[in-house]
Amino acid sequence: MKYNISPIGQQLLSAGTPQDVLIRTPRAVDSMAVVLVKRELNEKDRRTLEHFRSRGTEAS
Repeated sequence: MKYNISPIGQQLLSAGTPQDVLIRTPRAVDSMAVVLVKRELNEKDRRTLEHFRSRGTEAS
């Protein structure tokens, strides 16, 4: 994951603010770039998916 730091974030970074604090600071990060990787569901994931799918089909 890559963080695009705002001017406010740059000031905090140059003042020595640790990155883990910086990324949680409002307005310090303008955007993030992430790479998502598709993977197969394991058995636990399938059970979780079925649980939530079945909740969506119940009568209102």
